[in-house]
Amino acid sequence: MKLTLVFCGLLCAVTAIPGMPSTDPSAYDLRYRIPTGCDPTTDCTYFVGLEVNANNPSYLDVFLTAPVAGWVAVGFSPTPSMPDSDVFGCIVRDSEVEAIDTYNVPTGARNNRLDPEQGDIVFSTGTLENGRITCTFSRLIAGDQAPSVDRNLNNSFFLLSGFNINGRTAENAGFSVHRFTPGDLPRALATEMVNPVMAEGELPLMMEPTDECPTDVPSPVIDPQDYRLRRRDPAGCDPQDCDFFMGINNNTNPEYLDFYMTADIGGWVAVGFSPSANMVSVPQHMY
Repeated sequence: MKLTLVFCGLLCAVTAIPGMPSTDPSAYDLRYRIPTGCDPTTDCTYFVGLEVNANNPSYLDVFLTAPVAGWVAVGFSPTPSMPDSDVFGCIVRDSEVEAIDTYNVPTGARNNRLDPEQGDIVFSTGTLENGRITCTFSRLIAGDQAPSVDRNLNNSFFLLSGFNINGRTAENAGFSVHRFTPGDLPRALATEMVNPVMAEGELPLMMEPTDECPTDVPSPVIDPQDYRLRRRDPAGCDPQDCDFFMGINNNTNPEYLDFYMTADIGGWVAVGFSPSANMVSVPQHMY
C-alpha cells in the first residue's frame, strides 16, 4: 500500500528576539557622556550607549540615563537640529519606566509624535531611583514603518540629546518639549555625523567645557551706541530701556566679532545666524 500526501504549508519568517542589552554602560561600543569622564550611574547629566545586539544583529541596543524623573531620549537626525529626526528613549508613566519610539516632522513641532506602531522597540530594563532614569532597550535597525517615521539606523546621523523633568502629558503623546535641566546640555552631541551601527569608542562632545582660556582675550566695545550694526525694539529706544537690543561690531582683533545684547526678560537672550529665514529646517549657529 502506498500512502501519498499532498498539502500546502504556511511559510513564516521567524525573527529572533533580541538578547537582553547590557546593563553595564561601559560595555557599549559607542558612548557619549556629559560631562566628560562622569560616572553614568551617579553623576552624568546625560549618557547614551549604543551597540548592535549580540543575539540579533537586526537590532541596536540602547542604554540611557539622566538625573530626571520625566524622560530621556536620543535622536538621529540628518542635521544638528530636532526636526525630521527619529527619536526614541524612556519615559516615566504612572511611576513606571517604559520605552517609546517617536519621530519629529520636518517642520518641527512642540511635542514630537508617537510612532503609529511600537513593535520596532523591545523594552528590557528601566528604573527610577533617586530622581534618575536609567533604562535599556533594543530598536530594530531598519524599522518597519515609513521613512518619515522610522529611519534606517545603519546610516550616518547627528546624534541628538534630550531630557525633561516632566513625563508624558497624554496617552498618545511622544516626548514633551525639551527642558534642558539640570545642566546646559548640547542638543547635538558631536560635531561630526556618525553611523551608530558601525562606529565605536567614546566620541567627543560638541560643546566641551574647558578651563583653558585664550591669552589674547579680545575686549569688546562697551558703549552700545558705538556698535556698527544695531537692532532695537521698539525703534529709537535707549538700549537700557529697549525690550530688545543687539549690537554687532568688528573687534580690534580681526578674528573676532563683538556682540552687545540686552533684553527685558529674566531668562536668556540670543542672536541666530541661519542661511534661511527660520530657525528649524537647516543647521544654524546661535550665541
